[in-house]
Amino acid sequence: MSSKEGSYDETRLTFLKSRLFFISKLYNLRYSDTFQYIPRKVLSLRKEQTAEGEPSRFHAEDENQEAWTARKVILATGIKDKLPSIPGFDAIWGRSAIHCVFCHGTETKNQPIAVLLNPDDGQMTTGKALFVFLTKFANLNNHPVTVLANGMFGEDAVEPRVMPEFAITEQLLKMIKDRGYKWEMKTVSSIESVEGEDTAHSYSVTFNFKSQTETITVPWVVYMPLTEAPESTLQLLSDPSMSSLKDNFTKPSPFTSVPMGEMATNGFFYKTEIDGVFACGNAGLFMATVAMAVSSGQTAGAGVDNDIGMEDYNMESSKKE
Repeated sequence: MSSKEGSYDETRLTFLKSRLFFISKLYNLRYSDTFQYIPRKVLSLRKEQTAEGEPSRFHAEDENQEAWTARKVILATGIKDKLPSIPGFDAIWGRSAIHCVFCHGTETKNQPIAVLLNPDDGQMTTGKALFVFLTKFANLNNHPVTVLANGMFGEDAVEPRVMPEFAITEQLLKMIKDRGYKWEMKTVSSIESVEGEDTAHSYSVTFNFKSQTETITVPWVVYMPLTEAPESTLQLLSDPSMSSLKDNFTKPSPFTSVPMGEMATNGFFYKTEIDGVFACGNAGLFMATVAMAVSSGQTAGAGVDNDIGMEDYNMESSKKE
C-alpha cells in the first residue's frame, strides 16, 4: 500500500487554496474599491421577496454571524466525486484511476487497463461507463482490457447478462465480446497500489476479491463517478427560497437534474432557475475541467453585470415616465 501521507486530492486542494489566497491578495491591491476576498464559510443564503419591477435581493450569513446583502449571487461551490467504498481506492484516484480520455486517457495507450463498475451508483458507472470506454478509448489499443463487474451480476455468476436497469444491453455485451475484453465477475474487496518515482501515478494497481485468492494487477483503471453537492452546499441552500436548487441534488428527477449531479443552468450566462442566482465552475458544468470552469466564471460575471445594468436602466426609465 502507499505509505505517502495525505491523499493526492488533499495535496492538490492545499495547493489550490494557497494559489487562491495569493491571487486574492493581488486583486485586493489592484481592485480594492470593488473586490473583497473573505475566507469564511457562508452558512445560509436567502432570497427576499421584492415588489414587481424591483431588483432581486439576497441575504447571506457567514460563520462569524456577519450578514451580507447582494442583488445577485454566483454559486461556485464545486462538486465532489462519489467514489466506491473500496479500501485503497482513494490512494489511486487521480493517479492510476482515471475517468476521462480527454483529461489523461492517452497516457494509457498500448497498456493493460481495467474498467471498474460500481452497481451502487446506477447507470452512469455501469452500462454507460462501458459504452463510453468502448467509444472513447477504442483508438488507444489497450490490451488486455478487464471489465471488473464488482459483483453486479452476483458472486456466483460466470457470465454477464442483460440488465436494463443498469443499461447493460445485449448490444453492449456483444460489443465487449467482439473486442475481446475479459470479464471478472467477483466483488472487489480491496485495492493495493505501488508508488513509483512519478508521484502523479502509481506503477501498479492490484485488485483483491472477496471470494477468490487470485488477484488482478494493471497499471491503469477507468472509473467514471457520479458527483454530488458537498454538505456545505446543501446547508447553504436550506432556506425555502432556495429549495428548487437544493431539490436538484436531494430529489433528482428527469426534469430537475442533469447527468453528473451539477446544478442545472440555462442560457449563455449560466443562470439557474432562481432569478438572480448563477452557477459556475464545476458546480454548474457537465465537464469538470479547469479551462471550462474559469471560462464559465467569467461568463457568469458578465451575465451579472448585464442583468444589473438592465435593471438599473429599467428603474431609471420607469421613474421618468
